[in-house]
Amino acid sequence: MKKLIYTAICASLIFGLSSCQNDDSSANEGAITIAANIEDSPMVRSGETDNDLINNAKVNIYLPSYGGLIRKYTYSQKPDIIYLPEGEGYRVDVEAGERVAETPKIASFDSKSYKGSASFNVTAGVVNTTPIVVEAKICNAITNVTFGEGVEEAFNDGYQLSIGHDSNNLVYTASNAGTDGYFIIADDVLDPTLDWTFTGTLAKSGESFTKSG
Repeated sequence: MKKLIYTAICASLIFGLSSCQNDDSSANEGAITIAANIEDSPMVRSGETDNDLINNAKVNIYLPSYGGLIRKYTYSQKPDIIYLPEGEGYRVDVEAGERVAETPKIASFDSKSYKGSASFNVTAGVVNTTPIVVEAKICNAITNVTFGEGVEEAFNDGYQLSIGHDSNNLVYTASNAGTDGYFIIADDVLDPTLDWTFTGTLAKSGESFTKSG
């Protein structure tokens, strides 16, 4: 019996010591809340609502001084209060829209992508209930092609301009000229480019015409 009591007392002491260590650790933490706003009048994918756009957004929190990713959430599943170690210069990124889809369309006439960042500090022992607001704005490369009157005069019907990035193309014709196109450019692309090719048939000669740039 004495051995059992002694073992129980030792177990209690170990548990108490563990609890104290956790309390010391939490004393070095503070807490923040995060809210995201998506740029006005978002265009969403077919079947998706504005609420879906927010709820499906990705939230990444990075340590100060380029210390790397420390938290990663889907917006609808993030905690109301997020506890973090004390520090200055945290960054939170919010991404939404087509770029967070499972299989995003790199080129699209009808799906935008959004991204925004905000910096913040964390003070130990302080729960900041004023949300850190991240404004997520359109982050696509945007194209818009119109054809001058001379094109219609010089070419037969069916002329078009294909514009693309990394083999992902949008095709402009007389029927959709003036429409915005949206391209997702990867963050690690240092010098992004859009390539274009105009093709048509010359009205006078019937010869094919192609020009690229």
